[in-house]
Amino acid sequence: MNVMRLIPIGLFFLGMGCGFVSGTNEPWPLDSGITTGEASAPETNPVGEVCPTTNLGHKPHTRMPNLKFQGFKANGTNVVATQGDLTTISLCDWYNPTGKNGNYKLMHLTGAARWCGPCSVETSGISGWDGTRTGPGIAANLAPQGVVFVQGLFQAENHNAPATPDDLRIWMNGHQSNFASFIDPGPITLHEFTDGNVLPWNAEIDLRSMEILALSIGADSSLQDTLTKLVATVNGTPPLGN
Repeated sequence: MNVMRLIPIGLFFLGMGCGFVSGTNEPWPLDSGITTGEASAPETNPVGEVCPTTNLGHKPHTRMPNLKFQGFKANGTNVVATQGDLTTISLCDWYNPTGKNGNYKLMHLTGAARWCGPCSVETSGISGWDGTRTGPGIAANLAPQGVVFVQGLFQAENHNAPATPDDLRIWMNGHQSNFASFIDPGPITLHEFTDGNVLPWNAEIDLRSMEILALSIGADSSLQDTLTKLVATVNGTPPLGN
């Protein structure tokens, strides 16, 4: 029996956002081994399953390449300790084609900058921290459903200054981040995935196949509801085939 895939796709503007210039208009190189800076990682997930190498791209219905960055990992519940050195974060760390790699089902990948107010608002909602603890936050609320949050920091407080490790520490400490975060200082790798010069930038990724389900720009004031509906759709839809 053929099953129709009904997962929503496209590029959406969600509302509140900041404009910026990426500084690069190069076409996306479809290479699963691409690294940023000195980052490197094996081309398998933590349980040894090989990361996708076909149909890689930067638009919906293609697979997210196994990009690698430097940052801090987290599990969505505990606040990240940022005193130590940055470590390698590979997007394939959460790849879960058979269910052997934890409960991971859907990734909300977002790009931000320290100068971007809407980015700060969205990040506070994800972590549940806005100067005081406002609640468990979206990351903790949706972790049991298999939703993973990963954030890249593009720029510092200055629009033209690339993010540094210290910028990442300041950003994460200020938001009490409890989800994986990394620096993407430039050329801004993740920005190749959207046509709009607006932050925050967001991608929803099916972790069974690394398919890009949807791209959006701007902060979603109903992010938890949006992701709850999307993970339910993922649960009822076959993954992208080879």
